[in-house]
Parts: sequence; C-alpha cells; structure tokens
Amino acid sequence: MFKISDIVATKNSGVCKIIKEETFDFGKGEISYFTLEPLFKERNKRSLVIRIPKDRAEELMRHVLTKKQTIELISSLPSIEPLLIFDARLRKQSFAELYQSGDLKMQIRLIKSLYLISKELQNEKKHLSSQEKEYFSSLVSNVNDEFANALGIQPEAVDDYIRNQLS
Repeated sequence: MFKISDIVATKNSGVCKIIKEETFDFGKGEISYFTLEPLFKERNKRSLVIRIPKDRAEELMRHVLTKKQTIELISSLPSIEPLLIFDARLRKQSFAELYQSGDLKMQIRLIKSLYLISKELQNEKKHLSSQEKEYFSSLVSNVNDEFANALGIQPEAVDDYIRNQLS
C-alpha cells in the first residue's frame, strides 16, 4: 500500500516521492492517480509530472530499499552473474523484458551484462545498439538514485561508495 510522502522506485522514472493523489477523467471515466516527483530533480533535464494509476501502483512501482537492504545488495554484487547473450536480436528481446521487470537485482544483472558485452564488442570494433546504450544509461541512473536515497549520499557518489565497500 502506498501513501503520500512515500519514496518509491518506478519502472521507468527512477526514485520518486508521492506528492499527492488526484482524480482525472481522460475520457474513460474518473481514475485516481498518485502524482510523483523525481527525488533527484536536479538530474532531470525537464520538469516531469509522473502519474501512476492507483489501481496499477503495485505493478508499476515499489517501495525503495532500506539502507540495510542496500548494503546487503552491494555486498552481493560480485555474485550477481551477467546474462551474456551475444546474438543481437535475442539480446534485444531478452533485455527489453528484463528492463521492464522493475526488479532491482535483474537491473544490476543487465548493467553488468551490457558493460561486459560492450567491452567484447569494442574488441571487435563494434558497439552496442542505441537502445542498449539507452538501457544502460537509464539503468545506471535508476540504480544509483535508489542506492543514493538509501545511503543518504548523492547519486554521483554511489560508484565510489561501491568500490570502497567491495575493496
């Protein structure tokens, strides 16, 4: 169950705060929405208004990790196996499904996968597709935002924090 002032992670918009509940009629009858505001607004290039239908909230967002859960997840990072699919068509289909899952561990798995595949492709003088580059950028941003929120640091400091914890 969600309420105003909850901090949540959305599948596509990263870490947000629920700022209000509103009801709108966009032609299919009145629907109740949660209105969200990105937590790290300074990272967003434009002002976003994010509305999540209340009846789909459990599907489209989740409560963010606690500090303890975040620290445990960071300590498990080395054991999260990448999903190495070198066939571009199969990779596109598989990664699109995983990207949309909203599962944080799966998103980390995708980050590791895209990073390693990118390095392998560079050796062959090839590169990731533009969609894969967008996935990578979005995933890193969302994971960094969620870790930053839990740890009480800025998203830009997350990489250094992780390196320090794992060294």
